[in-house]
Amino acid sequence: MAGILDHLDLQPPRTVSELARHLGVTESTMSIQISKLERFGYVRRVRDGSDRRRVSVRLTSSGARLGEQNSVLNPDLAQKMLSFLGVNKSRARAARARAARQRG
Repeated sequence: MAGILDHLDLQPPRTVSELARHLGVTESTMSIQISKLERFGYVRRVRDGSDRRRVSVRLTSSGARLGEQNSVLNPDLAQKMLSFLGVNKSRARAARARAARQRG
């Protein structure tokens, strides 16, 4: 989920569809993750003033603080998030290895 926060922090407001495409997941997967982040108070959904069908996702101040404190490149944090999301252990190991290579 930190990856989502990182992308929201660096970009102008994005829709769930745009985030899903950018991070390479389905819209339904992204929507579930955004809902979790919203429940924790890290993001909020905002309707576009000119097109009420369009909903963007924005960081809250809590989400911005969390994003500053954490990095998706931290292997321990990546493991915790993958576990939270219910990702199986082999996928979690692969993600940790990628994170370690990116740091190294």
